[in-house]
Amino acid sequence: MKETIIELEHKKETLQYMNNQWEKMPKDINRNQYLKRINEIIAKLKNQKQEIRGILDDIVTIQKDTDQLVGKISKIDTEVEDYIFNEAKKDKVAKEIYKEIVQLKEDFDKLTTNVQEQNKLRALVRENDTKSEDFRIKYRNGQEISKLITDLNGIKAENQQLEQEMKAKGIH
Repeated sequence: MKETIIELEHKKETLQYMNNQWEKMPKDINRNQYLKRINEIIAKLKNQKQEIRGILDDIVTIQKDTDQLVGKISKIDTEVEDYIFNEAKKDKVAKEIYKEIVQLKEDFDKLTTNVQEQNKLRALVRENDTKSEDFRIKYRNGQEISKLITDLNGIKAENQQLEQEMKAKGIH
């Protein structure tokens, strides 16, 4: 019941806020102006949708090209590594070159892993920034949060009072 009451109070406050916003809006705007504005927005959205499709097509093309290039590089890398490995059996200089290549590959793999982790962390930071901004907008700079805290403290006080009454009556 308390949750329903709290939710109802929240909805009443939201209704009051929306009514205030409605009252602030100009009422003498022509319906045709609204329709014109809506049509402009729809046209912009369609253009953005086409641009997004174009960008996605470009991304797919780039991914395919990248995959092909990575395949070619892998093939060349394997051939070079095999050649130097075979030469390392015969020559000490080639053996040192082979060791350097192996070390270079390990370092490159570490670098790639670190860059991927950085990108994941950046994405998480952006996501958290977006969530916190949405949270700030949703709760109007903490006004509703402070009300929720006040309500929570009231409920805790009621719970303590009920506990004391139960203890006084000998109910556990």
